[in-house]
Amino acid sequence: MIRAISAIGLFLAVATVCIAQEVPGEQFTQPLGFALIRTTVVDVQRIFGPATVTEEGHHERVVCYIWPDSNAVVTFMSQGEHLFGRFTMRKYNGEPPVGCPKIPHSAI
Repeated sequence: MIRAISAIGLFLAVATVCIAQEVPGEQFTQPLGFALIRTTVVDVQRIFGPATVTEEGHHERVVCYIWPDSNAVVTFMSQGEHLFGRFTMRKYNGEPPVGCPKIPHSAI
């Protein structure tokens, strides 16, 4: 009886871990095709191409790109080494921001 209860307990523990790994909303952590939380500014440049990196605030690095065929600028911000999911996408009016290259179609 104790073995049966232990086996059931082990099964439930494993099932809980498996379900926890498929958290609802997890698909939103990779909106641009890469995991934002584990990505660095260097990784973003490797995917979208070279861009000017500016230093802002305390150890914050910022890199921006123009989304293809739109008036949208995508900005990635890192605190220290990783992005930790920090990015913005916004429309711009007039000329695109200086230092923000266009993302090649092949990168998206």
